Amino acid sequence: MKLSPYPVYKDSDLSWLGQVPEHWAVLPNRALFAEVKDRDHPEEQMLSVTITKGVIRQQEMLADTSKKDSSNLDKSAYKLVRPGDIVYDKMRAWQGAVGVSNYRGIVSPAYVVQRPRAGADSRYLHYLLRTPAFAKEAERWSYGITSDMWSLRPEHFKMIYGCLPPLPEQATIVRFLDYVDRRIRRYIRAKQTLIKLLE
Repeated sequence: MKLSPYPVYKDSDLSWLGQVPEHWAVLPNRALFAEVKDRDHPEEQMLSVTITKGVIRQQEMLADTSKKDSSNLDKSAYKLVRPGDIVYDKMRAWQGAVGVSNYRGIVSPAYVVQRPRAGADSRYLHYLLRTPAFAKEAERWSYGITSDMWSLRPEHFKMIYGCLPPLPEQATIVRFLDYVDRRIRRYIRAKQTLIKLLE
């Protein structure tokens, strides 16, 4: 599977983004997302956002690590997440703790829930927000005394720009990246199996 280059490009006027295909829109996140603050759903499953996997069920994280459930007993302030929503960790967005949710559940108030607007594919936005370029922008817009206290507030997230192709192209890009991701995962699994056999 291969993607062909576009015939004409334009300058995005953003130093970190460079040139983009001429027909792509360059928009601030405020035009791509609406923040969601739907609270008081304590019966929903807990979700977490990780740097490596994006949005996962908290039970998966607890099973994979020695961490304990640190969520509050009172979950009335926790935010509802629906499948397709983008969630990021305010304190670790600049490290890549952002992703699309495949699950319905709730997240801690430390997380920000953003719902893609019409015309934006949540899977495309997932890949866009997990790029090193976005991480650098998230770092630039995060505030705090030291790096372990940096926070990307929703009002600053809205100021970050991204590029948006037409919906059919977003879907094509997602299919391509999913395909590449599957190949990489297969390669890693094969290498891990080989290492075990050689031990």
